[in-house]
Amino acid sequence: MSWIETEDDFEYEEKIIRSPYELKPWWLYVSAKRGTASPSVVNLLFERALKALPGSYKLWWNYLQERVKQVRDYPLDSPVWDNVNHVFERSLVTMHKMPRIWLGMFNLHKLTRFRLLFIFNETKTRNKDKKNIRSCSTITTCNSTR
Repeated sequence: MSWIETEDDFEYEEKIIRSPYELKPWWLYVSAKRGTASPSVVNLLFERALKALPGSYKLWWNYLQERVKQVRDYPLDSPVWDNVNHVFERSLVTMHKMPRIWLGMFNLHKLTRFRLLFIFNETKTRNKDKKNIRSCSTITTCNSTR
């Protein structure tokens, strides 16, 4: 069990073992780990909690917010954004009637779409510059044809 790092973790794990289908022990554990543990440990804990309680809006919403917060500083062309999108899609399997999750996914898609447009425009600009360079064999030849 690599996610157990301190003595407090044992206490939280015991509470979860006693009542795995209650929100309170999971939420207390996640809240305790959120500020102190690495993002991968927090994500693993959220995933375990959601496996036991897939219908918990509170867990899903906070997990989605946590994932978005974790990737906010990554560049727009990073694949971690696709991982966040995948988590949003998984949440909609059980939370499809929750408008806040739909709005969160819409905002993510809006940002992702902006990301794709940004990448497309950047690529188009680079290729346009290359095309102008390739269309002339040398700079002097292009200048002499005018």
